[in-house]
Amino acid sequence: MKYTEEPHLAITTGGTGGHFFPALCIAREYRARVGPVTMIISGQNSQKYLDIAGRHGVEAVAQYAPPPPKTIFSLAAFPFRLTTAVFRAWKLLKDRRIDLLLGMGGFPSLPPGLAAILRRKPLFLHEGNAVLGRANRFLQRYSRKIMLSLPLNDNSAVKAPVCHTGLPIRPELLRAKENTNRKVDPDLCRHTGLSSSLPTLLVFGGSQGARFLNQLTAAFCQLPETVASAAHFQLIHFTGDPDATDAVRQLCRQADIKHWVDTWCDQMELAYRAADIILCRAGAATITEAAWFEKSVILTPLPFAADDHQTVNARVLEQRNAALHWPQHETTPQRLLAAVKCLIAEPDTWRRRGSNLAAFANPHAAEKTVIVMSKEYHQR
Repeated sequence: MKYTEEPHLAITTGGTGGHFFPALCIAREYRARVGPVTMIISGQNSQKYLDIAGRHGVEAVAQYAPPPPKTIFSLAAFPFRLTTAVFRAWKLLKDRRIDLLLGMGGFPSLPPGLAAILRRKPLFLHEGNAVLGRANRFLQRYSRKIMLSLPLNDNSAVKAPVCHTGLPIRPELLRAKENTNRKVDPDLCRHTGLSSSLPTLLVFGGSQGARFLNQLTAAFCQLPETVASAAHFQLIHFTGDPDATDAVRQLCRQADIKHWVDTWCDQMELAYRAADIILCRAGAATITEAAWFEKSVILTPLPFAADDHQTVNARVLEQRNAALHWPQHETTPQRLLAAVKCLIAEPDTWRRRGSNLAAFANPHAAEKTVIVMSKEYHQR
């Protein structure tokens, strides 16, 4: 489906991977199918993501967005900061002749969204979570369409037309599942010492939520029952902290647990493929990626996530028997050990839950999002 007109799309996203990478997928799809696209990136990691967008041939610009006020002093200054950000976004949309705008959620979407409204440009919103974020709640009345990834926990809060497109998944992850039937990559086994047949627990916490899970894994490795079961499972853990990496590695060696413990992983497809259980936070991108690989997940939501959206995500999936929801205060080393023992004894139970989660992955999410926006734009 290729359009003869080429409306210029702007996609606004915050400086986190969970927002940026789905936005980049949509940008690449739009450029291939329709026409020009510009990504508007805000946040502390904006330069990093500008570089990534550039490597994929997508034009991107950094744009200031004021954080939501948290104190009385920041509240007093917020109207001025927001007005300044909206004016800058208004000028950017004018100078680049933007025809329509897609907001990927998060507070950084607010200034460009308001600028698009003031310039009378079609506004579209994408919501990755099971609850509308603050920016999307405010902007939705002016939106042509809200595109959803997960079922919303409260449909009565929605004031705009919605459709389910799913959350775009990085192409390398899509290809990793489609191109092989092997569970554990042989090169990974040689590099890490992992087994190709042992039940595998994968643990990671993302950039903000790793500390608690690092402490949990360290305590788990020291349980006497874990040591006694060490020959029957293996562990993959990404800590986000070099000091924690060294500590967890040492504990795994002491317990004689086969392991792949690293600070970061730039080949998550290898880890997803190898895993039987994933213990992680409950962000939309993580959930979607685990769903694509049909993995059973234990979701421990980040307690201080905005609007507690991770808890809502976990509850929605647990209600559909697609995941387990363990609040952080209920997530203990002993409970994790019981889950690993259950995996060893009853692997089919966990596989079924992974199959249920698979319904929430849509490999054509970027394509669907582009088609929806293009049709709506041309039906003005």
